[in-house]
Amino acid sequence: MKGYEEPTTTFIEILTIIIFTLFVLGSLLMVTKFRTDARLATTKRIMIDFGENVLSANCLTNEKNVLNETKIRSEFEYYKSNKDDKDGFSCLETSIPIKTIIQTEETKWEFGDAIGKIFIFPAVLLKDNGSTVPAIVTIMTEVD
Repeated sequence: MKGYEEPTTTFIEILTIIIFTLFVLGSLLMVTKFRTDARLATTKRIMIDFGENVLSANCLTNEKNVLNETKIRSEFEYYKSNKDDKDGFSCLETSIPIKTIIQTEETKWEFGDAIGKIFIFPAVLLKDNGSTVPAIVTIMTEVD
């Protein structure tokens, strides 16, 4: 055919190198993204597990997701005298710094001193007078 040129071997080699380089760079970016996502998933899993433990701990609840105000006050006294405890609770144990905030419209208790990523759980607080109020349990951790 007139006007049609066959690609040279040099052109084909350059094109092959470019495609291979793009493939390698794309693969590296995918691996980096996977590592980041896996690390974030681990942090969220730690916060979810610890939050579920708080919502079912005998030292804080009567039954799952029903916090007891008397027990929380008792644990708060424990935390004030044991500031070196990483989570602030006598019946829970963790090796990483965690902060737990139990909050209602009227009251707020803070256990631990971690600052970082947060995860929020809804709960119910059984007050001393027998009434129940909605509560929010916030878990914070510094784990990256």
